[in-house]
Amino acid sequence: MKNTQKGLGAIAIVIILALMAVLGGAAVYKMRNNSSVSVSTPTSQSTVPAATETPVVATAKDSSDAVIDQDSAAVNAKLSALDKDSANIDAGINDQQGNLSEQ
Repeated sequence: MKNTQKGLGAIAIVIILALMAVLGGAAVYKMRNNSSVSVSTPTSQSTVPAATETPVVATAKDSSDAVIDQDSAAVNAKLSALDKDSANIDAGINDQQGNLSEQ
C-alpha cells in the first residue's frame, strides 16, 4: 500500500503544478490583452473648483476697436488651442494597436 500512496502523491503534485502553470499562463495572457485595450482612469476623483464669472463692465476705455480686436485675438487663440487638444484626444481614442506578433 505504501507504493500506491507514493505514486498518488507524485501524480497529485504534477497535476497541481500543471494547473498552476495553465492558470498563470492564462492570467498573463489576459493581462497582456487587456492592457492594450483598456484605458487607465484615475483612481481618485479630484474636484475642480467652479469657475466664477465676473461681470464685464464696458467703459469708454475698454470699448475701443483696438481693445476689442485684442480680446478677439485672445479668444481665437484659446479656441484654436482647444481645437488642437480635442483633436489629440480624438486621435488617442481612435488609436489602433499595431501588429505585435514576432516574425
